[in-house]
Order: sequence, then C-alpha cells, then structure tokens
Amino acid sequence: MSKTIYQYEPKPAAWLKRDILLFANSIGCTAAEMHYLYPRQELHPDFAAFPAYPLMLTFKHDSSDVVDFKDHFGRFLTPPPAIPALPDLPALDSDRVVDGERAIEIIRPLPVSSQGRTFEIRSSVIGVWDKAIKATVIETEHLIVETGVEDTLFTRMTEIAFYMGQGGWGGPNGPSTAIPKPAPEERPFATLTHDIGPTAHLLYRLNGDFNPLHATECPNAIVQPTPIMHGLYSWNTVCHSILEKLCKSDPRALKSFRARFTSPVRPGDTLITDVWICGMVDDVSDNTHGDGWREVRFTTRVKGGKVCLTNGSAVVRLAGGTKPTSKL
Repeated sequence: MSKTIYQYEPKPAAWLKRDILLFANSIGCTAAEMHYLYPRQELHPDFAAFPAYPLMLTFKHDSSDVVDFKDHFGRFLTPPPAIPALPDLPALDSDRVVDGERAIEIIRPLPVSSQGRTFEIRSSVIGVWDKAIKATVIETEHLIVETGVEDTLFTRMTEIAFYMGQGGWGGPNGPSTAIPKPAPEERPFATLTHDIGPTAHLLYRLNGDFNPLHATECPNAIVQPTPIMHGLYSWNTVCHSILEKLCKSDPRALKSFRARFTSPVRPGDTLITDVWICGMVDDVSDNTHGDGWREVRFTTRVKGGKVCLTNGSAVVRLAGGTKPTSKL
C-alpha cells in the first residue's frame, strides 16, 4: 500500500443518469451500445455506467454546473507547500501543470445514479518527486467510497501530474514505473481507429473538466496551439474502443486501465491504437467467467503524427470468440 504524504478533506460526489448518458455520448459509444445510452426505465434492461466514468468525478465532485477551473484546481487538486514530510516543496502554479498518467481499478460497478445514496471522494498525495528544473511530479490517489455504517470502496484511481519548470528544490527523484512494451517484432492483435470530431472537445468538457485550454485559445498555455483535446478524452475513447472490440462492450469486463500521456491531441485528429493481448492475470479474484482475465497492452498515435498514449495496459475479460495471438 502506498504511503500517504498529504490527505485532502473528503469531497462529496454526486451524479445523475444524465451525467452517465453525456459521458457515454462524449467518448463515442454507438447505437449498438444502447446499454450505455438508454436508461432502464425507458427501454434497456441492462443500462450501466461506462466503467471508466468514475474518473470524471475527480473533476465534477457534486457540481451540476460549470466551475472556475483555476479556483477548483487550486482548492481541490494542488497540494499546499506546507507539507511536514516535504518542508522544501515550493508553492506550485496550476497554470503550468500537464496530465502525465492516469490509472483506474474497478472494485465494484458504479450505480447509474447516486440519488438516495451518499458518496465521497477521498484523495491523498502518495508521491512527490523532484525532476530538477524540468518539473515537480505529484502522484495522487482517489478513492470513491459510499459512506454508511460500513464504508464501501467502489473505485481506486491514480493520477500523475507534471508541474512544468517547477523542480530543483532538492526532493527525491522518484521511481521508474514503466510498463514493459510489446516486442517490436510482435504484430498487434488489432489496430483500432477513432476519428475525433471538430467539436468533440466542447462536448467532452461538459463532463466536468472546464480547463479553458480545451475550449479556446490560451496564449499562456504550455502546449500550443490551443485548444487541445483533454488527455482523458483520448484515454477514455481508447478504453471504449478496446472494450468494444475485445469484450463486446460489456461494462463488467474491465478490471483496470492505465496509460501515460506523451503528446497533445487536437480536434479533428484521428487516433490509431495498436492492441496486444497478453497472458492471464493470476491476482484477480474473479476468474470464473469464460477465458478469465487477461492483460492487454496498447499504444496510441495520432494519424500522421506522434504517439500520444504509451505504457498502455488494461485487464479485461475477453468476449467469447476473441482469441489472443500474442505470446507475451
């Protein structure tokens, strides 16, 4: 278990079926996946939240409206400099932060609405690393918990943020967390394509991430030109593509998902994802369905451009008829 360096105050989390529908639409769910797009009381008996939706609650919390991103980020996502374990940590400027990596582990499926129940997000800083003048790196863990007589954990998530140009304060350099990549000579099991619409960034931000550089020109942003797509847009659309291709879009077939962001993506780009199916995962308790749980590795690039997601790894339960070819 990771050591807590700084603990935030718990934050309430709330969502409605409408939020679940918006998210599914914004990441490209199709009419063939009505269990993500049509609530139970209207038609579909298996209506479910897309399994990666909990990440949006780390931005949204319990808000049902637009929030000021800088104020929100400063109050809820930036650790203060006065951390006893790190007395030399400087104040960090949220205007110069970029998303580095995200991961999610699904303990139990999130309900399609929080109405009538009480959920909260428990966030803690579990890593702070000094990358010299290049950056200070902050790793944060978020737990989504239903409170009650006995608290129930639903989701565990981690994020790694790079505060660019804000290192060199004498802190620890930090570990390497690279995930082994598929061998170059190993052909991918599948290559998946996703076309990003010209206004996809304006739709996706309605999930709760209102950083202005994802909506309009921001001359002071680190990455130029702006607007750029949310890193989590690419992350979530690739998650959707893998679940759709390998698991027949079964929301119960995803156990974990992670990837590292390496270059910006822009509205109108096309994402191309190479996927490798690897071996069985032995440490997942639920191994009773079909072919069991397998690791999937992936890399995503922009068509005609750079790789944008690396170190991609997921644990999924393959749909019947999906035969792995990788020997990794």
